[in-house]
Order: sequence, then structure tokens, then C-alpha cells
Amino acid sequence: MKYEFTEIFDIPTLTRICEGFTRYSGIVTALLDLEGNVHIATGWQDICTKFHRIHPETASRCTESDTILAGQLNKGKMYNVYRCENGLVDVAIPVIVEDEHVGNFFTGQFFFEDPDVDFFRRQARQFGFDEQEYMSALGRVPVLSEEQVKKTMCFLVELTQLIGKTGLERLRIMQAENNAREKLEKIVEQRTQELNKANDALEIANKELYALARIDALTNIPNRRAFDELMDVEWRRMVRLDNPLSLLLIDIDHFKFYNDHYGHLRGDKCLAEIADVLSKSLRRPADFLARFGGEEFICVLSETSLEAALLVAESIQQNIKKLALPHEASPVDPLVTLSIGVASCWPKKCSSSSELISAADSCLYQAKNRGRNRIFSRQI
Repeated sequence: MKYEFTEIFDIPTLTRICEGFTRYSGIVTALLDLEGNVHIATGWQDICTKFHRIHPETASRCTESDTILAGQLNKGKMYNVYRCENGLVDVAIPVIVEDEHVGNFFTGQFFFEDPDVDFFRRQARQFGFDEQEYMSALGRVPVLSEEQVKKTMCFLVELTQLIGKTGLERLRIMQAENNAREKLEKIVEQRTQELNKANDALEIANKELYALARIDALTNIPNRRAFDELMDVEWRRMVRLDNPLSLLLIDIDHFKFYNDHYGHLRGDKCLAEIADVLSKSLRRPADFLARFGGEEFICVLSETSLEAALLVAESIQQNIKKLALPHEASPVDPLVTLSIGVASCWPKKCSSSSELISAADSCLYQAKNRGRNRIFSRQI
């Protein structure tokens, strides 16, 4: 597998799910990779953790149980049940990602019928366990009917399949991030060539532009850090070449209402779709789009006057309208809309890049304050 097991699976979230399942059902769980590393273990019985897994001989039986279970899974079974030599029943389910067996989900440490007390007393004496504590731990091991186990396994098989699907989704996200990084590297390379033609300091420009490999994982576009780094380069370029520079600060209207109404997963999808429309609305290779924070995006338009920047903003508004994302929770419009603040400046008319950003933010505030779904602009 190209990625690490812990990269593919959200172990903290899966741990909370398993802990909740164990808390309400009393059934233990474990998630292991194919190298035998335990990534999740919930509710394990004391008879295993304090006795069987401690003594070398009984521990080897545990390892044998794990090996046999995993071996049966390689034969294509949905799950496998095995009664280990220490006397308890274990079950394993394969974790599959993109048709590849990457790990195993385990449960077990129970009985199908009342345990043979004499067997466990002899076992305690054989391996030198504290008999009273050992028998007390035995008494806490649940007895489940085969019917109960079958019903439970139906749930756990579906849970394990879901674990595999979420792992596949994370895998695809990481692959998409790699593709986005490659795309950004091409943009950086093209920008470097432009800066060379403009006689910029090659060494400084290369370091700054190649440092732009900062991608927002949700939208697959550059993030705030990438914007901050590129904005510094563009500001010095504007001063040197005596050309205008424009910013578009974009906010999704009533996005909190959208999240509250549709849920955060749908909200994340909305952000990704908006980012895609914004990216396609910028036609020049030199135009730069980043996620500014939350539901805000920012566009840097070098060598662009206020009039030209307004045309870009209007094109974005039209493209978002064509997208027609429903927004039933909006108090104004049943579709997702954008408010856009546009600010443009010329060298010697603006003291710093932060002043230009502040002007764009002020324009965005005016657009929202005047009813949203509109554009407000300012020439510095």
C-alpha cells in the first residue's frame, strides 16, 4: 500500500465509534494492520489482557489464534470464527480498500456456552495465575448464543465495510491533493519564467514561488498561507512595473444558515463546488485564487484595473447563478449566492498590500450590508 495505515484511516474517530459500540453492547473490538500492529482496542476482557496475553505460552496461543483467523480471511470469507486454545471465541473481519486486503477488524473474547470452570481452574494452576483473580475475570466474560453472534456480525461486517469505504475516500483525497500539488508546481514554474523575463531577482523569486505549495485539503486550491506569500511577490512586482493590482474578496452568503440546515458534510461539498466555479472563472494563468478562511475566497489579479476586475467579479456572479445550488435556509434567496468586495490600486496610491486587503474587506462588508448577492468596489 502506497500510504501508511494511519493515513488511510481516521483512527481517533474510529476509536470513538468502537468505544461507543463496546460501551453499549459489551462486545470488544480491535483494528489491526497486516503487520499485526494494534491501532484500536476497546473493552478487552481482563482474562486476556491480564493473563492470556501476559504469559509466554498462553500469549503464543493468542498469536496462533490471530494467525489462523487472518489466514481464513485470505480465503475470501466475510468473517471467520475461531475457538482459541485458551478457551475463548474470537472473530475476524477483513478490511478492504480498493480491492486490497489492508487489515483486520477483530471481536471476540466471549463464550458460546457456559465455560468449563474446571478447565480454567486447571489452566490457572498450569500457568501459575492467581486462581481467585483468574476465576473472577472468567466470570466477567460474556456468554453469547450463536444467534446473537450472527446478528452482531451482520452489524460489524457492515461497519467494517464502511471503514473500508471511508478509507477509500481518504485515499482518493490524498491522491487528489498530490494531483493539486503537481498542478500548483506547474503554476509556480510558469510564474518563475515570467519573473525571469521581468528581471526580478531569480534566486529570491524561485524560493518564494516554490514555497507556494500550500493546498487547502477541502477545496484543492491554495490556502491563506499560499496567498500571503504570493501577495508579497505581487506587491513588489506591481511597484517595479508600475501596473495596477486588484483583489476580489468573496464570501458565501448566509453560509452558517446553510451549514445549520443541510449539515457540515453538505456544507463542505458546497465549498468545494464554489471553489471549482471560481477556479474556472479565472481565465489567465497569472490569476491566483486561494481560500482566505472559512467561507471566504480571495482572487489576486495582477496588471488588472478596477474596470477589468469588476468584469471578472460579474462573470463569477453569473457562473454561480448557473450553478444553482439550493439554499432553502437563506432568508433572501433560495439559491447559494456570493457577495464580492473589489479593490484596485496603482503604485504610489496605496501604502502597503495590507491596505489593499483592508479595502477589499471593507468593500465586502458594504456588499453584505447592502443586502448581499452583490458587488461593491473601490479604487484606491
